[in-house]
Amino acid sequence: MGEVSIWFKSLITSYYVSWVKFAVVCGEGEYIIYTALTLRSKSYGSATEFVWATDSSMYAISNGNTVTIYKNFKEFKTLKPALGVEGLYGGHLLGVRSTNSLTFYTWETVCVVRHIELEPKHVFWNESNTLVCLSAVQSFHILQYNPECLEPSSTTPDRMSEDGNENSFEVLHEIAETVTHGLWIGDCFVYTNNLNRLRYYVGGEVATVAYLDRPMYLLGYISKENRVYLGDKELNIVSYRLWTSVLEYQTAVVRKDFDSADKVLPSVPLDQRNTIAQFLESQGFKKQALAVSNDLDHKFDLSIQIGDLQVAYSLAKQCDTTDKWKELADVAMKKSDLALAQECLQKAQDWEGLLLIASSTGNRELMVNVSTLASLNAKTNVEFLANYLLGRCEDCLDILIQSGRLPEAAFFAHTYLPSEISRVVVIWQEKASTINKRLAKSIAEPKSYENLFPNYQVLLKTQEFLKAERSRIKPASSYSQTLDTLSSNPVEEMMKAECSGAYVSSQLLNAASEVDEDVEGFVTIQSLSPGEESPFDDLENDKDILIPSHVQKLSTALLNELTPESSTSAAQLAENTASEEVPAHQINFDTNELWDQELEIDLENLNIDDFDIADLNLDGDEFLLDDDDDA
Repeated sequence: MGEVSIWFKSLITSYYVSWVKFAVVCGEGEYIIYTALTLRSKSYGSATEFVWATDSSMYAISNGNTVTIYKNFKEFKTLKPALGVEGLYGGHLLGVRSTNSLTFYTWETVCVVRHIELEPKHVFWNESNTLVCLSAVQSFHILQYNPECLEPSSTTPDRMSEDGNENSFEVLHEIAETVTHGLWIGDCFVYTNNLNRLRYYVGGEVATVAYLDRPMYLLGYISKENRVYLGDKELNIVSYRLWTSVLEYQTAVVRKDFDSADKVLPSVPLDQRNTIAQFLESQGFKKQALAVSNDLDHKFDLSIQIGDLQVAYSLAKQCDTTDKWKELADVAMKKSDLALAQECLQKAQDWEGLLLIASSTGNRELMVNVSTLASLNAKTNVEFLANYLLGRCEDCLDILIQSGRLPEAAFFAHTYLPSEISRVVVIWQEKASTINKRLAKSIAEPKSYENLFPNYQVLLKTQEFLKAERSRIKPASSYSQTLDTLSSNPVEEMMKAECSGAYVSSQLLNAASEVDEDVEGFVTIQSLSPGEESPFDDLENDKDILIPSHVQKLSTALLNELTPESSTSAAQLAENTASEEVPAHQINFDTNELWDQELEIDLENLNIDDFDIADLNLDGDEFLLDDDDDA
């Protein structure tokens, strides 16, 4: 095509237009403009820097601290920045680099658009002139240009501001990478970095296209081939696939033009749908990403994020993994969908979560199922807690024994099941004897060491007293009505019930069962075995024994049956003793006084004339015959 007569350091083409019309070589303080097709010289001159405008009819050169703008190859404007000139950048606006700063000017009026405190190495404008990339040493910035913010009055030289209009540019993103070469494809910025990677930026997201094995230079992009081309110093050319449909879709999404995006979507290959979905998610369009993605895991995550439980449930059934069921259960509980949460936890075999739901909702049936399932799956802690919440103390004790927690079982029995203490202690002693016999002998139990358990009988009676209460099932809705009982003392409750007659211990009932009534109506005590002491031998001598009021009532009722006429006296006696506990020695079990009263009443009923009952000595000893006199 031809040759260049100077040793040039740069070759600048008017690539800002749709087709290259001119090419410029610049070096040795000169520049030469050639036609691109025939390589004929169009213009030349002295310059250290040369840049094109978007319109190939305008360009700018610099000589020292003076910038000259040409239009149609004729000198148009001259500019002398106060901060000096260290470099020029072409494009939609004229960029002049000074020390630690960059200033953009308009080509036509040479007015300051914006002064930026940044010293870039490269400036790249996109085709629509709405985005610009400023590439610095360690990072690059993506700025959005807003020409509508420029007032017509501010674009005249006499109204030019030193810093320009601060709203003319808006910083979108800053990426911590060093750009070596780059170009725009729509709103996507394709570049190579100092780590020899081919990447592209779109909408704040960066994707890697390829890893390069050597430094390469971007040559361009051919959309119909869906390929980006690069070359190296040895003139080797390499291309990489970069789908135009993907870039167009992402560009439409960045512009929020979803109508155009929907039109482009059918042309996106299926293997690129996940890439599109991830991009949509990063832009905050998660519903659209859910519709585009074809990866089950990604779709499940998206459905969880947007709170679509039905879609998440169907996807979880397809994946059928424990993690997904647990994740869905957590979201369902946050949304108060307890039925779905319960089903998910069962599929995930999360017995702890089911226990939480059962206890929170007061679902007794679910709690029973949790206890059963935990037992089948060897979840001892969950099984124990479920049975404890159900009030199944016996099952809790068996769990502790079966799991080898014998000390805990003994203390649990002492607290809730005193009648089981001896059985648990025996098992504990047998287990401990295999390790340390002395330790086993040091363990005491109530039957053998009653002195160490002074309140053991009271605990037994309390357990029996609470048995009916434990078996009574109360709905969770009655919790507020039973708050007072939570702070009550069971032992005190038992003693009050026993004193009032509302509760009779089985010990007393068993003792009463030994008393039989004969056919004459008299009460006889069964004969005791040789050497067995009567439980009433020391009753009269022990003045500290208190007889409960219900026992007093029982004795009064028996007296009423024996002496119907003396019911008034018996009732009065019961009334006097009902509200207090009387020492045993004060109770007259012989009932001599009552017999005397009954006899007097019978004599009065005989109607004997001139007979004074007072003359009758009922207490005379002469009426009592000795055995010798009878003989």
